[in-house]
Amino acid sequence: MGIVDIANIVMIFLLSTFLIATSLGRDAAIFSAFINVVFFDFFFVPPRFSFSVDDSQYLITFLVMMIVGLVTGHLAAKLKEQIKDVSARERLAKALQSLSRGLFSAQSDEQIVQVSKSALEVPLGIEIDLFITENLDQLKIDKFDMQSVAWSMQSGTRIFNEVDEVDGKSIIYLPIRSELKTLGILVASDSTKSLRHYGRDDLLQTAANLIALEVVQLRSAQARELSKVEAATERLKSAILSSLSHDLRTPLTTMIGLAESLQERNQGINSQSKADLETIRSQGLRLSSMIGNLLEMARLQTQGPTLKKEWQPIEDVIGSSIKHFSTSFPKSIVKTSITSDVPPLYFDEVLIERVLCNLLENVAKYSLESATIEVLVRKNEQFVEVSVIDAGTGFAQEPSQLFEMFARGISDTNKSGMGLGLAICKEIIEAHGGSISAKNNESKAGSVITFTLPITENSELPKL
Repeated sequence: MGIVDIANIVMIFLLSTFLIATSLGRDAAIFSAFINVVFFDFFFVPPRFSFSVDDSQYLITFLVMMIVGLVTGHLAAKLKEQIKDVSARERLAKALQSLSRGLFSAQSDEQIVQVSKSALEVPLGIEIDLFITENLDQLKIDKFDMQSVAWSMQSGTRIFNEVDEVDGKSIIYLPIRSELKTLGILVASDSTKSLRHYGRDDLLQTAANLIALEVVQLRSAQARELSKVEAATERLKSAILSSLSHDLRTPLTTMIGLAESLQERNQGINSQSKADLETIRSQGLRLSSMIGNLLEMARLQTQGPTLKKEWQPIEDVIGSSIKHFSTSFPKSIVKTSITSDVPPLYFDEVLIERVLCNLLENVAKYSLESATIEVLVRKNEQFVEVSVIDAGTGFAQEPSQLFEMFARGISDTNKSGMGLGLAICKEIIEAHGGSISAKNNESKAGSVITFTLPITENSELPKL
């Protein structure tokens, strides 16, 4: 046949099919197998340069050559695809590992976004957009389908668009979700429309889960840190208030005592001097009361109220509170109205009297000197409601904020007070298991402050 035996020529053709399969893939290998059989028949099988065959044994050679070429090409192409798949998945695993390491050291939402983009975009060959927010209204993204973004965040499911209507890319929307709460959304887009290749969509889902876990941990760490700061701030504030109040109380007591002593020993002094001494005394008492409130608030926040509860009728405490209040505001008129179905209650008499005195003094400061104050008491299901109603100017700010420390109901800075009275009332009432609220009077001028005390069964009282 010449220099090269025909069997070796067959092997050369099979080798070419194998090389084509490993370099160009399965389809090229199949085409190569057919072309090789044709070339072998035309150029090497007698009669040469003809497709006719003198020996029918060559038909078997053609068939075996075709089968071996096809099988070899298929296996070689499959091996190449597997190698490519393994390499691609190795890159994905490294990207996921890089993402995990980067998220471990992230300290803010911005760092999480930066780490996620740098760890995923280049290895996966895609574009990443990550938005960490729980509020869908904050997302105004023109480059994406907002309907898909909204549905993915609200339903907590991923959405895959093979060809996006906006820019023609393959896009997947992945909610950043922890338990039943959506923390944001990850949007991945690929211009080659191959997001599902090599399990890239599943890897992105795993990445979204890792990001959600890191966001939750970051939120927890921030909450713990904020809680520590708030606790330290409260301790410092209480310590400063307590120290300042104690340091001021001693000289104030001395000043008040000297003013009273001068008033008693100098009866013949002129009216102006008497007025000055009375001003010193009254202002000293006012400042002493304010310092007492500071001390009480500091104690309530650090130790909580110490309750000495007893069974007693609420009208007795109201009566003693009004009597104590009238010594400081003799011109104020207090009217009471107590329904007959109000039962005896289990409470601390001293503390509830303190609450009523604070409320009465508070409304008296911001009402006319001779204005009438109403105290209404009635039973309401499992509670007894006590309302203090005045005819003053009402509250200038949101009533719900009045029970915070140093909050004041009006903007008049000439009025005395530090904004601690209602905060103390809230601490005491809540310690009793009740609640306190304030509102402006809708039917007429003034405001209404209402607190409740729970009704509990008294086994010592006879049942009617």
